[in-house]
Amino acid sequence: MRSKKTILIGSALLVSLMLVAAVFLVFRGTRERPSAERTSYPDIILVSIDTLRADHLGCYGYARDTSPSIDAFAEDAVLFEDANAPAPYTAPSHMSIFTGLSPIIHHVYNYRADGSYQRLNERIVTLAEVLQKGGFATVGFVGGAQVSGHLGFDKGFDIYSSKSIIWENVYDNPKELTHVREAIRLSKRESQPLFLFLHHYLCHDPYVSAPKELRLQFMEERVEGLPLGPESTNPDDSAARQRVIWEEMDFTDPGNQVLFRKSREDFWRGVNMSIPTHRRHVMALYDGCISYSDYVFGEILKILKEEDIYNDAIIILLSDHGEEFYEHQTYRHGRLFVETIHVPLIIKFPKEEYRGARIRAAVRALDLKPTLLDILGIETGHFIQGMSFMPLLNGTGSYAPDITSYNEPRIVRVRKDNYVYTNQSCPAGHEWLFDLSTDPRESRNLIGARPDIAAAMRAMGVSLMADEERTAERYAQQGGTGIERDKEVLEQLKALGYLGD
Repeated sequence: MRSKKTILIGSALLVSLMLVAAVFLVFRGTRERPSAERTSYPDIILVSIDTLRADHLGCYGYARDTSPSIDAFAEDAVLFEDANAPAPYTAPSHMSIFTGLSPIIHHVYNYRADGSYQRLNERIVTLAEVLQKGGFATVGFVGGAQVSGHLGFDKGFDIYSSKSIIWENVYDNPKELTHVREAIRLSKRESQPLFLFLHHYLCHDPYVSAPKELRLQFMEERVEGLPLGPESTNPDDSAARQRVIWEEMDFTDPGNQVLFRKSREDFWRGVNMSIPTHRRHVMALYDGCISYSDYVFGEILKILKEEDIYNDAIIILLSDHGEEFYEHQTYRHGRLFVETIHVPLIIKFPKEEYRGARIRAAVRALDLKPTLLDILGIETGHFIQGMSFMPLLNGTGSYAPDITSYNEPRIVRVRKDNYVYTNQSCPAGHEWLFDLSTDPRESRNLIGARPDIAAAMRAMGVSLMADEERTAERYAQQGGTGIERDKEVLEQLKALGYLGD
């Protein structure tokens, strides 16, 4: 029986010692030594940058130089030009990536307004569980909150920690990434392939995670009175104060909760996103956060190269959803428009295979799990809704999935050929139809102009939702966990602004 180790220690030194001890316990004391067949698998490094929209990266055509490290990585990898998130929120989107199932089926959404949550049905098998069973050492260093282990994200992980890396500190102290290096070295020592999941919220609002020199580099027209950093309009706020706010969602200290809430309220107070100069001001800060996320990603790649696993590993960069800047009269995220659903997906294969390829066909992020298992040649025997997109690269078989996204069980986005339909509620209208061939930014609603296409796609959406709801019901009848509450997590989410007081 494998034991799970979750590191929940505040002191950086103590965390380091405990992590090493825990990893040794897992890798040495609680596992059989892997067979020769198992050790032939490549290491898999999965990096998720929360709230990162694809079109703000240079390799996706952005004019600003936000992402030199990611752009260079893309040259070594396969870039999927049209990757689609399964949901515009963190928990359902990430869980779809880990399970290969749509949100309607896995039924893990962000924490509810009353603080309750649904843990993943125990019968649903995650990517980490499959890899763990296949002999992988499975380690996750994450930002907590909506990827909390309480929701089931820890399933299949030997180590799953939200407090081992303070991502906001990497710029000043690259040793924050020591745990990444240790996980690699210990998996090597035990001759086990490594599955390493890294996730952070550096691009999440309020957009103050980046150090000042990166945070303000794109600020071409400052709007007097709008935020430049945490808590105030003063760009010289100390790095130490900023880091306290973003200390990896560690809000068990009531003082940190108050500080974060105040910083978020102060950030948006006075911002009117209907004013173009306000939008540009806020977007400049967001781009600064992307620049810092790119710096952190570069430091991760440096470690992979120094530890001599870069060339032979599968390395994936993706995001769970993008971000809105009033393109459709809303901001932050939560709607099913292109600015939120179009996400980066870049995969580097071992030994430069497929290097430099760009895939134009639309793909789904929830297809990552079946694709990885296809690459590894692992047969699971359990239900996966997703399908491998390897045929787009190797030319064998076919890949033509229904491209759907959800933000709650009855709200859907459906793509068919060049058209996108969604029935979401927004400030103007409740149904939307776009022709991507002439309107890739989804700015002209054709719901009244093309009733024939709208009716067909509406029916398609209803049919797809009904099929998935029947599958979800079968899982529910087979048993699973119910709605739960956790006081510590609820306080974290309130501090992040996801829940009301």
